[in-house]
Amino acid sequence: MSSEPSYELSIDFTDDLASTEAIEYHSYPAGATIIEQGDRSNDVFTLIEGRAIAIQDGQKVGVIQQGEFFGAIAAFTGSRRRASVVATRDCVVRAISQDTFVSMIKTQPEIARSIK
Repeated sequence: MSSEPSYELSIDFTDDLASTEAIEYHSYPAGATIIEQGDRSNDVFTLIEGRAIAIQDGQKVGVIQQGEFFGAIAAFTGSRRRASVVATRDCVVRAISQDTFVSMIKTQPEIARSIK
């Protein structure tokens, strides 16, 4: 979650791990909250379409661009979400379960390097 340019990642969602029901797609209109600060969740998200911002304690702390992952820290640590993520344009996000995401990182380590 930063204002740095994002890098396009080619991630294989066709293998057996990723083709399970552990991956879901959700649409959010501009202004909708995608993640709420303080919530507990094990999902990791990828912004497929649109744009969003990260807000922590009422302050904007980052911009999420297409192709970027968000929510990984809480998923890995089991902690509460450190920031809210709000759509600034209509968005489509991919929600990936923690177990599936960890399995994907094992087979595609470039995913881990892309997490900010």
